Amino acid sequence: MSNLKSGSYDHIILGHYKKVAKNNGLDGRSSIEDQYIRKSELECLSAEIEILQKIHKKELTVLDVGCGNGHTLATVSQRFPGCMFYGLEFSPDLFQLATSRKIPNVEIIHHDCRQEIPFNVNFDLIYTERVIINILNRKDQYIAVDNISKRLSPQGRYLAMESFRESLVELNLARREMCLEDVSPSKHNLFLSEHFANKLERFGLHRIPTAMPFNHMSTHFYVTRVFHKAIRPEGGKVKFSRMAQFFTEALPPAIGNYSPIQFHLFEKR
Repeated sequence: MSNLKSGSYDHIILGHYKKVAKNNGLDGRSSIEDQYIRKSELECLSAEIEILQKIHKKELTVLDVGCGNGHTLATVSQRFPGCMFYGLEFSPDLFQLATSRKIPNVEIIHHDCRQEIPFNVNFDLIYTERVIINILNRKDQYIAVDNISKRLSPQGRYLAMESFRESLVELNLARREMCLEDVSPSKHNLFLSEHFANKLERFGLHRIPTAMPFNHMSTHFYVTRVFHKAIRPEGGKVKFSRMAQFFTEALPPAIGNYSPIQFHLFEKR
């Protein structure tokens, strides 16, 4: 558990995303270079929106907490033009990029999710895309999720696309078998745990199955972070090779528990 005091780490987060905004602009690689991850997150989010639309038989109100440069909001708002989308972004640099898109049916504000969410709307679906892990104090992570829960409608859902420690342990055990060094979370990440997810019931959030397997990206992570690294000859492409892409597509997804990034869905009751 991080011992950083609430707010004392803001310069780490803001400094990192200032660089991200400068280097990536409106590009879809902003905040994540691996585009299989981005594609999988969008597929998971779209599947959950479709399911909720069928359940409620109406267009939805959806909130992106930590919307970054607005790439995900721009994509899903096009796929679901009848829904009303909202976004929060803590980084002023990414907020400026997101609002510069001028996306129809999307309202974005500059806001810290450790504070009460100010929209006068109860949401059918709220999602985070590797955002809670950017909060480097465990107490603050719980505060953010509590704020999310308070803005959900009854039977509203929270989709957490976040990174977990347990699967990182599994990934590193596989890497050690191949004489590879461990990978560690970035300095701007504090990974979650199963214990964290289980404790969200205190906020009225009860875990339910996701449309896509929670470990959907496990095969991809094993192929790209273990298999490819182990067999790559000296001078071979370091990452995102055709070989890695081939095996990710050729093998079934969700084998093992090697992807730190997982999909977890909670319903407010």
